[in-house]
Amino acid sequence: MKTFLIALCSCLSIAVANAQTHSGNRAENLRVADQSTRARLRLTTSVTKERYSLEAGSAFLRWTLVLTYTNVGPRPILLDKTSSFIYRAMVSRNLKSASAKKYEYDHSSFYADFRAAGVRTESAPEEAAFVKLNPGESYSLEKDFGVQLYDGTKDNEDLLRTGNHFLQVGVMTWYYLYPADTYREQWRDKGYLWSQNMTSMPMPFLVKKPDGKN
Repeated sequence: MKTFLIALCSCLSIAVANAQTHSGNRAENLRVADQSTRARLRLTTSVTKERYSLEAGSAFLRWTLVLTYTNVGPRPILLDKTSSFIYRAMVSRNLKSASAKKYEYDHSSFYADFRAAGVRTESAPEEAAFVKLNPGESYSLEKDFGVQLYDGTKDNEDLLRTGNHFLQVGVMTWYYLYPADTYREQWRDKGYLWSQNMTSMPMPFLVKKPDGKN
């Protein structure tokens, strides 16, 4: 009987310990998820310079884009100061199509190695490389970017034609091979470390006719 009671107590102790561990893990997961939910960042774009160019026989509309990140959540956010690598461009005819993700132009960038994409393969994240955005604050940086235009040939029928359009860009914000979660926990008292890719709000633009008229 005594042996049975000892075994029963041991089982109960293990069960309680497991329950506490599970509860602790669950609480930690909920805490991290809550941080992520409450951290909200918005990306908008605007144009400071615009030009049309002919490159290797292809027509392009190029801009100097201003990428503006705004903290629209209730808690501070830490954002990499160099968050400007555009890996995807999506163009829609109107806002309804943009909302439905029905793009007339969808171009993704592909690179042979991490360095070309801006990934810092040899360095670990340092706090000085990030800007702290308190609720309501914004951070902007410039990026040269362009879209390819329809030139009248059959091979380029899926490119952009004259008229009004809306541009969205996908931007990468984490440039390290190190996992963000480690540093997010380390710097959590300073703010939520942002590492997710961003998609900008639709920006209207006009592709003019070759003679420069609207």
